[in-house]
Amino acid sequence: MKVDKITFLIVAVICLFFTSMLKAGITEVYIIPDSPTISDDITIFVDGIESNGPVEIFNTEFSQTGYDLNYNLFLTVGFLTQITPWDNSENIGSLSPGIYELSVNTYVTSHPEYNDTYSFSFEVVPEPASLLFLMTGYVFILRRKK
Repeated sequence: MKVDKITFLIVAVICLFFTSMLKAGITEVYIIPDSPTISDDITIFVDGIESNGPVEIFNTEFSQTGYDLNYNLFLTVGFLTQITPWDNSENIGSLSPGIYELSVNTYVTSHPEYNDTYSFSFEVVPEPASLLFLMTGYVFILRRKK
């Protein structure tokens, strides 16, 4: 079966049009462990997708100001029109107790319209064993005063 040039051209233009309309950027951000304590090493996981590929993460930056966490990813994407999933992770270590606001930003050098931001909050709680030791010490202090 022979496909004429006009039909091929129309199909190619339609494919390019719909692929260029795809939402690119961050699809999911999560931390492990889900409910961190002060003794846990926390790792940020970021999943994303781009409509042009291949994707390369060439730099990452993590910063903390009080309870605000910023994680920036700098990406380059190719010129091929193909759906390209990507992922990245960063171990940020342990944090003190409190409620943290995490903001993950992607910056695509060749396509600024693909830049994206994803934010969520999570809580770091004191370790249950640490609370038990604190309570036990408090009870002994109270007993000595009596």
